[in-house]
Amino acid sequence: MPISPENYARQRDALVEELRRVASSIAKLKNEDPDLDLSELSKKEKEIASITRRVYEDQFKFVLIAQSQGGKSTTFNAIGGGSVISPMGNAALKCSAAPIVELNVTDQNEVGAYVYLRTEEDLRDICAELLGAAVHSRDLNLRNKKVLARAQDEHKRLLDEWLNRRREITDEQRDLIFNVGLILAFYDTREVRRLYDEAQSSTLPALRRSVTEAGKMARFPEDFVRRYAQGIASAFRPEEVYFPFIRRIVCKIASENLRRIGATVTDSPGLFANNTDTRVAMGEIHDADAVWYLLDAKQISEYERRAIRECSAVCQDRIFFSANIKGNYASRDFVVKRIIPSIAADIRTLGGDVTDDQIYPYHALLALLATQGPRLLSGASDQSVEQFLLQMCAYRDIEVSGAAEAWVVLAGEMLRSLSRQAEHQFNSLPKPLCSEGIELVRRESGLDQIITKMEQFVVARKAASILLDNGASRAVALLQMIEQRLATREATAGKSVEESKKAFQMAERKLDEVRAFADDALNPLEGSAGEVIDLELAADMFDNVLVRRMETVADAAAPLIREEVRFGRLAGTLLNQLTGDGPSIPAKCRSIVEGKFESELTPAFTAWSSEIQHRRSRIFNRRVLEQSERITRAIQTKWAATIGNDELLKALPAPPAFRPDTFFDTAMIESAIEETHIVAKAFSKMLLSLFDFIGTLITDFSNADIDFGAIDKSIVESVSKGLASQLRSTLERKRDQLLPAIARTISGYRESCVSTIRAPLKDVERSFDADKAQAELDWARDLAEQKQIAEKSKKAREEHIQPLREGLERFVHDTAILCDTCT
Repeated sequence: MPISPENYARQRDALVEELRRVASSIAKLKNEDPDLDLSELSKKEKEIASITRRVYEDQFKFVLIAQSQGGKSTTFNAIGGGSVISPMGNAALKCSAAPIVELNVTDQNEVGAYVYLRTEEDLRDICAELLGAAVHSRDLNLRNKKVLARAQDEHKRLLDEWLNRRREITDEQRDLIFNVGLILAFYDTREVRRLYDEAQSSTLPALRRSVTEAGKMARFPEDFVRRYAQGIASAFRPEEVYFPFIRRIVCKIASENLRRIGATVTDSPGLFANNTDTRVAMGEIHDADAVWYLLDAKQISEYERRAIRECSAVCQDRIFFSANIKGNYASRDFVVKRIIPSIAADIRTLGGDVTDDQIYPYHALLALLATQGPRLLSGASDQSVEQFLLQMCAYRDIEVSGAAEAWVVLAGEMLRSLSRQAEHQFNSLPKPLCSEGIELVRRESGLDQIITKMEQFVVARKAASILLDNGASRAVALLQMIEQRLATREATAGKSVEESKKAFQMAERKLDEVRAFADDALNPLEGSAGEVIDLELAADMFDNVLVRRMETVADAAAPLIREEVRFGRLAGTLLNQLTGDGPSIPAKCRSIVEGKFESELTPAFTAWSSEIQHRRSRIFNRRVLEQSERITRAIQTKWAATIGNDELLKALPAPPAFRPDTFFDTAMIESAIEETHIVAKAFSKMLLSLFDFIGTLITDFSNADIDFGAIDKSIVESVSKGLASQLRSTLERKRDQLLPAIARTISGYRESCVSTIRAPLKDVERSFDADKAQAELDWARDLAEQKQIAEKSKKAREEHIQPLREGLERFVHDTAILCDTCT
């Protein structure tokens, strides 16, 4: 049975007290006796402080996923405390694919936002997705006036076709048109260039802004569509349209909700909207500890079916479902008794393991109002809150005198659909915007229930990691390092200089011996042997991602090819060429196929990578992880035999990987894959290889015998069927050529294991070098001083550090029992 949230909260607070006591003792020890201010002591003090802060901060990563207008941004803003950080509104346009992250910080000096900008390559890719063959990504120089003019002409033509209703487009295509137009119009302006110069001069590099300022940068201006249609450059000021240039925003805030669950929440772009959004969203999902999927409390749409299926492939049992009771169409009782059971049944047919009571109902807009109410009541609301409330009333054609009245009107309207009794209680209050009214709104919104369920979700999955792995156990390891450093200094300071130097020389030779042994032991994972492993993984990915997804790629590309035919883009030449009567297929068709390769393969490749990261890949486990375990065991045995009774090496803070009672730390592989962004880098490189392959495919496809018939719905089926067949056959024919290129792009998975095995030895070497440097300083002292240092080191170790370490070890033992992890 996992630890309960109540016990978790008590242990968490107890851990913080222990860690603060440790930090205080280290600081006191360091300040009271300069002789004991070891080179690493100040660093360890900072690390303990960092561990303490993180207990309440970003230990668990939720990524929010929902369909457009599903209440995702409203929920994000409510969890963060009510400020309008993430853009939202009635029929709001989704104009940016920038994830917005919020995390709790305990230090008020850290409150603020970091705004990361898209690279020029990112912007080129976004433009190329819309403009296609007219301006290919690799040829689009956003500062070249001739190229830029050609791109702007193509964009204007697409915009005119849509505005004059000559072309039907999806909401996602509309948003892409908006984004591209703004990028082309404003990228080379003085204001935007100033932002990029500021970011590049920063150490991160990112723009440091207040949370309110960052929220403004992410939002699009009022009356956006009408102004856009009038003329892009003349309709907006540059500072109104920074959002297309933003890649990511990280908001550090003081949030009781986030503090309670110890999590970060990311408002992610939508899946399948376009290539950029899908790639970014799947990257966020892959790196998250869990997906928070916000369902519409009606019925599951086709979008949600596909999104849940893709999320389940990556996250499996790490999906937290809630249902947003938005609008005025159903009471809470109706949603709970009728709608949620139907939704749960649908999710189970999609492979999800969820019961009716694991889909938690709540009202996103009421939740936001509940968090904004106290700020309005105290007069501490910011401009973003007041503007939002007034806009929501304006959308509903309701006249109000101010933000406070808007809050009352909106809360009453939302309560009316949920519960007549709650509405009556609310309206019966002399002044509904009061503590009692806010509490009623909060209760009816279901926000507290959602936070409680999220806390249980986090605790059940990561309590041991937060309290032990990243908390007490890590602090114990740091204290052991301090103890061992003091012991080493005690031993070397008590010897003569000659004896001490000989001891270090002997220890150095033994370390070199272990290092050489490790190099030989790693041969099965490096060099030509490593390349063979990469080829096996490439073949697995080829069969289970590329080949299996070709029909999906074809189905997605076919309607766009049909659209081009309908509007005469490729006219009769396309039909002739596709049936084999023409020369090569137009570049526009290649652009369509490239785009769909990226958007359709992204979730499949992410799911395949997740199998590796979470140790569910049969090939990776057998060829890499099992060998890594054997190699680690061999190094452990060699280490134990080599160090023998060597005082210096025995006193070194050897990492757990060198202890004979531990196994190869496969959890380190997860961290290595996540921190080095292997998935995104591998997929980007793989796409380049595949795009070259698509050129061959298009040539073959142009010679295929496809009967298009009339330009109607049947053309989609014809194109899809012919394209899918050609994709599969060309892939198989090019298999031997593609596999080595793919193997090179995914070698990072194997290399992460090699790095994990080498890391402990490097840590030992660094500690040894630090001890030797300290000893060389001590050798310059006279004998009496050295003996005094030896005595001080012993006293500090036995009277200060050792009791602190033993106290934390007792905490680890007791908490392990509570977390049901004590073996």
